[in-house]
Amino acid sequence: NILLDYYFNHETKKDITGGLIPFHYVWGELDNGGYSMFGNIFNKYGFLTKTLEAAPSLPSLQNASIYIIVDPDTEKETEQPNYMETGDINTIYNWVKSGGILMLFSNDSGNAEFTHFNKLAEKFGIRFNYDSKNKVLGNQYEMGAIPIDPGNQIFKSAKKVYIKEYSSLAIHSRAIAVLKDGKTIVAAVARIVKGGVFAVGDPRLYN
Repeated sequence: NILLDYYFNHETKKDITGGLIPFHYVWGELDNGGYSMFGNIFNKYGFLTKTLEAAPSLPSLQNASIYIIVDPDTEKETEQPNYMETGDINTIYNWVKSGGILMLFSNDSGNAEFTHFNKLAEKFGIRFNYDSKNKVLGNQYEMGAIPIDPGNQIFKSAKKVYIKEYSSLAIHSRAIAVLKDGKTIVAAVARIVKGGVFAVGDPRLYN
């Protein structure tokens, strides 16, 4: 199972009936702010895409192969955001140690919560910097292009990715950079006992 967090990221909007529905990086969202295409890639390879609307617990994570946390809420986005707390961090860390794969997708400064989220990331030797890299003017998309060197351990077939207005990363101890733009770290991974972590400072990364 691929488990997508709807707890730390829980933005809502009104539908045509006036009811509140989740949006921004959710499986069923078909526009560019959604993850329907991302989910379809997993489905194509036989994975089930599920959601977790509560705080993570070992029972709720035990059947997940991958747990994705995207763009944690700020008070600007959600009236009462759910911040990453010590108990959540310990639960997630222990799940990764036992073999889980954690994917952390942040955002650039002003568009994601950093203080609490970084407490989780730093358990794995990764920190999201409070910045915004790769500004793109209008439709000058090549401004956001980053070439990938042959032999990359994660991006094995892609030669170039597009990512704009992302938070850069700082790494230490067990983490290693897997994508750089010059000296700027764009994405990193860390191996923790039986599991691992992938981190990038934006919710969207395009081939």
